[in-house]
Amino acid sequence: MQSQNKDAGLISNIEQLKDRILVNHAELVWKLLKDCNLKKTTQRTDFVLDNAGFEMFTDLCLAEFILHSNLTKNVYLHLKKIPWFVSDSLRKDLLWMLDKMKNSASEAVSYLGNKWASRLDGGSFVLREHEFWSLPHDYSLLKTQSSELYEDLSKANLVFFKGDLNYRKLVGDRKWPHSVAFEKALWGFCPTAVCALRTLKADVQVGLLPGQDTELDKLEKDWMVNGSYGVIQFAGKA
Repeated sequence: MQSQNKDAGLISNIEQLKDRILVNHAELVWKLLKDCNLKKTTQRTDFVLDNAGFEMFTDLCLAEFILHSNLTKNVYLHLKKIPWFVSDSLRKDLLWMLDKMKNSASEAVSYLGNKWASRLDGGSFVLREHEFWSLPHDYSLLKTQSSELYEDLSKANLVFFKGDLNYRKLVGDRKWPHSVAFEKALWGFCPTAVCALRTLKADVQVGLLPGQDTELDKLEKDWMVNGSYGVIQFAGKA
């Protein structure tokens, strides 16, 4: 009974957290993945990773879900060559995590560690590194500054951009009106469909409904920086 109550509490907490997602385009993301599967078009999904540690573990959980659900054939994981401020997802971090997982005393964790290592060997997980992820350019400059990386991303049906720093680079860290469309704030960056998964920790945000920011100001003045809210924002390929 205690286990059931605990599980119910976790589910309840997740439901409550949904109210903290200011923009939720999850249904558009799943529709795209399912449509690509049905039409047998390109089935490659990319992740531009943010932080190592537990966040990277949850990123791979999402990647595993997409693969296990047959919504994609391959997941490309884009890593940095050097840490960029607190955004520190490196190849060695991912390999270290898998090694620790494989040797974990937890049967479930060990199983996942071995499974993900097998995916790397088999090619359903592919690691990519590029210096652009640690350069000071926003992503609207990717096509001109690193055309080969832009072309590589365009081969995916969807690219997830993880974290606050990647979000800021997607929208150029500009002081956009909060209600401006996410697609407009990308400033022409559209190698393929894009989904930003972000917890707000900086004073930049787009894609809100008119007046939504005013209501948030009444509730919490520091809603843009306190890490209490998140977004799942999608933009289809132009």
